[in-house]
Amino acid sequence: MGGKEKYPDPSDFDKNLYSSIQKLPNNEVMDLKFLQKNIWSEVVTFDIPREKIIRGMQANMFTVTCVNKDNISRNVIVKRIVPTELPEKPSLDIWRGFITSVRTEIDFYKELLERENEEIRKLFPRIYTSLGTSPELDNSPMKTSFSIMMQDLGSDYIQKPGMSEREARSVMESLARLHAHYWAKLPETSPRGSFWVLEKRRAFSELENTDTTWNEFVNRFPDLEILHPDVRKIGSVLSSKAEALEATTAQGANTLIHGDAKGWNFFFAKDESPAHKCQPFLFIDMQWAGRGHPLQDVAYALTTTLDENNLDKIDDLVDFYIDRLG
Repeated sequence: MGGKEKYPDPSDFDKNLYSSIQKLPNNEVMDLKFLQKNIWSEVVTFDIPREKIIRGMQANMFTVTCVNKDNISRNVIVKRIVPTELPEKPSLDIWRGFITSVRTEIDFYKELLERENEEIRKLFPRIYTSLGTSPELDNSPMKTSFSIMMQDLGSDYIQKPGMSEREARSVMESLARLHAHYWAKLPETSPRGSFWVLEKRRAFSELENTDTTWNEFVNRFPDLEILHPDVRKIGSVLSSKAEALEATTAQGANTLIHGDAKGWNFFFAKDESPAHKCQPFLFIDMQWAGRGHPLQDVAYALTTTLDENNLDKIDDLVDFYIDRLG
């Protein structure tokens, strides 16, 4: 612990990970009996292809291929978060913050399966099960483990670095449904959502280093200085206004937000025709969900993922979101 974070080399096969990949939290095992009970009652055999294990900074992902007696197969995606299997993080506090975010996602998907949340279930992939060790272990990250088993979206959905106006409208409508469902239902004491709130960024000393970081960014993209003679002052201005901006955002934090509403966490249907019976859009990754200002999600989605050819449509898309919210 305390080392520099380093992304796993995708060419390195982790034998230890593969040998323990069927181990689940709380001493459960992902065997045939478990899959029949939780995933598909018809499964008679299953496989975990080595080539479909994806190692990451925050989780390891893999595919379970289930097959029934008629040789019909069904794939399930497993998101496995076991800190001892992940790259190091700089400090124990950062590990604990990470585990808090993982617990948020685990609990969100558990609650999503409750009847009261049925109306928003279609905004997400089908969740089969969401498992985690006891919350009592969360202060000792290396003793925790978590697994989420969900629908494989690969055959019907795609991720895109930039969304069209039509796709952006799907995102805005889905955000409006999510926000409306939780509107004014969360107590003011509930944790704030999003990674990009001041209290969570302090652990990384970002406020103190804003001016330096911004100037390093401008050094990499010197053409930015053509836009305005004071462009290098943006970092110091943001730093000086951070507390006020945070206070304004906190004052309007009246619903549950996704918290990380960007393209990497968006899935768009390949075929939206009625005959295909496919939801046009789905969210994934709810680690940063929590109480927030609804426009945090709207602004983040549009400024990070809207195709550059549609940036002039931002105001119209915000109006569309507000209309759907009402």
